[in-house]
Amino acid sequence: NFPGLKYEELIAPEKSEDSYGFLIAILVVMTISAVAVVVIFVAARCVSRRRHNRWVKTLNRPQKLELEKMQNDEREREKDLNSRMSSLVKSKEVPLLIRLFIPIVIIG
Repeated sequence: NFPGLKYEELIAPEKSEDSYGFLIAILVVMTISAVAVVVIFVAARCVSRRRHNRWVKTLNRPQKLELEKMQNDEREREKDLNSRMSSLVKSKEVPLLIRLFIPIVIIG
């Protein structure tokens, strides 16, 4: 006859404020990190825009007209390409499984 196993009574640890403090600390670090990323992004964008505006001010009128012409040509090329080509999702040449799996691979 096997009397069965006997274990000592499990003593549950008391909940301490340390676990809540740790959770709050993690949330604070995540929030500070997110704010820092946003501040860096906005600062970089402002610096870039300011440099671009300074550069444009150095151009004379014919250079500005040439730049505008180049930008318009680029927009026209993009419109032409967009009208002649279909996206990967709508493409019939790419198998459905691959079309659906690529975003998962990119995100993963």
